[in-house]
Amino acid sequence: MLLALAAAAAGRALNVRALVAPAWVDSVHHTVLTRLIADTGGVPSSYSPYLPVDNVHYHFGFHAAAAALASLTHGDAAQAVLVTGQALSALAPLAAYALAARLTRRRWAGAGAALVAASLSYLPAYYASWGRYTHLAG
Repeated sequence: MLLALAAAAAGRALNVRALVAPAWVDSVHHTVLTRLIADTGGVPSSYSPYLPVDNVHYHFGFHAAAAALASLTHGDAAQAVLVTGQALSALAPLAAYALAARLTRRRWAGAGAALVAASLSYLPAYYASWGRYTHLAG
């Protein structure tokens, strides 16, 4: 399992090593929400001052985690979104292990599923291209 997690972490870090900010349109939205939460210290009621949108209704779990990282490290919201998303992606093999081991009642099946999720499958690593980090937080 440690090998699978190390492979996942290394692969995820290599995937985004040249990015200054998370890619794609969804990531811009996630970055704005993360910055609002980090700035206000709580769930925002509007997108102000970034957008003229009131009554924000959204799922804030991922954004709260990224905002906590940004606040704790005094870092940029865009980098916090990127790092938090890649960290969740690198932990996905744990979920694959648990599911496969539970369904098959074989630990080796779980280990195989973890290795596939960590290194062979293009998902969830490809979520970095779409900015679908909230799917990983779910």
